[in-house]
Amino acid sequence: PDQHKREMRVGLSALSGFLGCLLLLAWSADADQYKVHWEYNQTVVTWDGTVLHADAVVPVPNTPGEKFPVIIFPNSWGMAEFEYIMETLQWGQNGYVMLEYETRGWYNSGGEIGTAGPEDIKDASSVLDYVLNQTSWNVDADKVAFAGVSYGAGISLLVAAQDTRIKTAIALSGWGNMLKALWPSESPSQVWAGLLVILAEFVGHVPAILPEMFEDLVLHKNITFVKEWATLRSPDHYIDLLNKRSVPVFISNNFEDRLFHPQDALDFYQQLQGPKMILLNQGLHATAEVGGLLGVKDNFVWQRVREWTDYFLKGVPTGILDQPPLQFQLRQKKASESHVEFKQWPSDNVKSVPLYLSPREHHVFGGLNEAPTTTAGNDTLHFSMLSGLNAGLPVVGEVFQVYADVPILADLPLVPREFAVVYEGKALGEETRVCGSPNVTLTLLPHKDHPNFQVIAYLYSVDLLGVGTLLAHGPYTHYSDSTAPATVTFPLRALCTDVTEGHHLALGLNMWDSLYTPASASPFLEVTVAITADSVLSVPVVQV
Repeated sequence: PDQHKREMRVGLSALSGFLGCLLLLAWSADADQYKVHWEYNQTVVTWDGTVLHADAVVPVPNTPGEKFPVIIFPNSWGMAEFEYIMETLQWGQNGYVMLEYETRGWYNSGGEIGTAGPEDIKDASSVLDYVLNQTSWNVDADKVAFAGVSYGAGISLLVAAQDTRIKTAIALSGWGNMLKALWPSESPSQVWAGLLVILAEFVGHVPAILPEMFEDLVLHKNITFVKEWATLRSPDHYIDLLNKRSVPVFISNNFEDRLFHPQDALDFYQQLQGPKMILLNQGLHATAEVGGLLGVKDNFVWQRVREWTDYFLKGVPTGILDQPPLQFQLRQKKASESHVEFKQWPSDNVKSVPLYLSPREHHVFGGLNEAPTTTAGNDTLHFSMLSGLNAGLPVVGEVFQVYADVPILADLPLVPREFAVVYEGKALGEETRVCGSPNVTLTLLPHKDHPNFQVIAYLYSVDLLGVGTLLAHGPYTHYSDSTAPATVTFPLRALCTDVTEGHHLALGLNMWDSLYTPASASPFLEVTVAITADSVLSVPVVQV
């Protein structure tokens, strides 16, 4: 089987190279662009002797002594080195030395997958050494950027923090904190983390620790070690290094990314103190960026990236720093407005509006009110995989929601009382814009025989018939031997949307969603939601 996997990896890599050759032969430069040559089949020997495979697009100088800025692209998780070939060709013709490489453990590169660990960061510095040593490439050593999508984005941020030769970093669909990505509010990411492990086993050299780490998260064991492992791979752990040099950082993430969540990208953005910009787009993981990888020249994200690098690496006055540094793509497709822009975050134009929960008791729904409840009460949830509330069919649901405008719905009046509870607010008197990450504060009472449980919160926009359109969701998982009440606050996925006048907001709670591994799946599992004056849903509302 290992031999077959190796042959398959070599075959896929060779096919990518062949397609790249055809592309290069067919590619023609405009008269005002640089001629380029493709340095195929480059091998980089890293700090420990591991061999990495790479290719580069190098412009031909128009004048003697002309130097070019360089951009280095680590591969995305599961992707071969040629994933950026369209961008490297386009940008090479515009005067950049562009190199893309397969990080250790992937396809033809040696070693085992490091999952953006310290060895990967030292590898990235070795790749930069290699580029700077190519005297015939005419590289300007003072104008270096690392850029990437997903896995490559995380590595770009990590190496930019630790290698002072790097002037700027571009992180597209990356992460700021790995533990938050794989274990949001201590909830194991069953679908997306599982897909990462499967893909690694298919086209990579997987270290034994990778599936073991995922199993530890699922079973909630060796957590101290897991946290230490994830911390070393989290760019926010090195935030002081980025801020000390005021490294300019460009970030792009997507609102329906269920792997690297948009609210985590915002958290990381807030910690940066140098020049910075963040785009939050409507899309799944890496989908807003994929157009540029396929050669679409007017891709919104890559256009901004180009303006960013032209300014910071070439000194071209592109006006990128005159643009609002936060640009959120609106969920609704409106001819008059595509993005909501902010000068800072948190924004003075966004108010966190509290909606206080009141107990359901014998009614169909509980309430969401402007004032804290004066009537305490308990609402009990029982475990079920059929509660009537969910975050959609994994991957498929998000795809249809974003690209076919088919929302994820719940018929709230039909939700079974035993397995879910819904709290509804008043009808909105005007269209209301919600941008940012909602959060919910709950007091939860574990069952005496089953102290471990998971609660999922869902935010809906509800029409006059009681049909809710999912706006955001967020999990919380409780691991404890104690049955004492636990008051917790946890985030829901960030969003930017307009809620229709006459609709009302609703908060739904249940104990299972297919995106996450539950702490327990016992049919006898239950948890009580104790409604007090502190039970509240906070919604980020844009002020008109």
